[in-house]
Amino acid sequence: IRDFHKLQNATGFGAVNDMIRKFSEQESRAEKSTSQITQNESRIQELAQMKTLMTQGIDSKSHLSGNSDSMKEMEGLARNLQSRLSVLEKNKAQRDRQDSAIVNAKAGIGQLRKKLSILADELNVDNKDSLQN
Repeated sequence: IRDFHKLQNATGFGAVNDMIRKFSEQESRAEKSTSQITQNESRIQELAQMKTLMTQGIDSKSHLSGNSDSMKEMEGLARNLQSRLSVLEKNKAQRDRQDSAIVNAKAGIGQLRKKLSILADELNVDNKDSLQN
């Protein structure tokens, strides 16, 4: 019972299963966030390429004569570009939030590992490999 109270104090959890569940959830959350970041970075690259192509299209249209059809098309391209730039900025902000979530999750996992390692040493647990995997 004394060892169980040490475990509670070291981890802040009332039950060992809660501690294990929380540890597993943080690793899962970190993996999902990493995957989401990869997807968002890919999308950001696609949008940046589209921006470049659209900008080139607007530049080429600006050399045309000033007829109203060309101007309407150019205005449409400019609106489309602004819309895409807005999506790009939102994706960048989302990626930054996910980066922060990963850093926090990794820090939490590191703290749990450290506490468990210290506790395992105190309890003379031989199975330290399970804490490091």
